[in-house]
Amino acid sequence: QQMAPYLTGDNLTENVKKLQALEEEAAAMKVTPATLSLAWLHAQGEDVFPIPGTTKVANLQSNVAAAQLALQLPKETVDKIGPPDAKTIAGDRYPAMFQPLCYESKTKQ
Repeated sequence: QQMAPYLTGDNLTENVKKLQALEEEAAAMKVTPATLSLAWLHAQGEDVFPIPGTTKVANLQSNVAAAQLALQLPKETVDKIGPPDAKTIAGDRYPAMFQPLCYESKTKQ
């Protein structure tokens, strides 16, 4: 976590709040947040096809359930969960010493 400032202290507290809509919708639909998150990705369009890796049959079944859920996911749910906005994430992804090496940092120069 020390290598990921967005996962520490107040940053983590703020960033966890961004998952509230996802968690509420998942509870209402009686699915896990992970299943709904994967279904949300599937629902982003025909040109988006997430390929989750797994070594366990239970996880494979969950991934298939997410793909099935995506086919019937209401647009209101997709919109409520909303797209992630990297600009609203509290804290940097990498420690300060690595930031200059990041692609994003190089494009700002």
